[in-house]
Amino acid sequence: MTEREPDIVTVNGRQIDFIEIHEDGPLVPLILSRSQGGGVIQLGGSGQKIRLSINPGSSDWQWLDSISRQRRYSLDFESACIATLRKKIGKRGSIVGNTHDTWYLEFPDWDTSQ
Repeated sequence: MTEREPDIVTVNGRQIDFIEIHEDGPLVPLILSRSQGGGVIQLGGSGQKIRLSINPGSSDWQWLDSISRQRRYSLDFESACIATLRKKIGKRGSIVGNTHDTWYLEFPDWDTSQ
């Protein structure tokens, strides 16, 4: 059984009129780094890569393009499937690239709930 595509996708609170959305797997590898004082910091491991297809030239495409040109930004992502009440939430994300109609996003903080 394939997973149903979400009904609603929002980025930073803005509802996005998307064509397709794909999860490309977790951000890997899990890296443990020693911090000052002997503690350990976990980097990666729980994140998610997303491919989001949007009509080129649309207001949503232009909005994402304007965000990607800013020096400092952080994306919050939420997708919801109304039929199953399943939500996926990404925090502290960034745009890692785009092609003609597809945006590549990465979220180090990722959660799935039902």
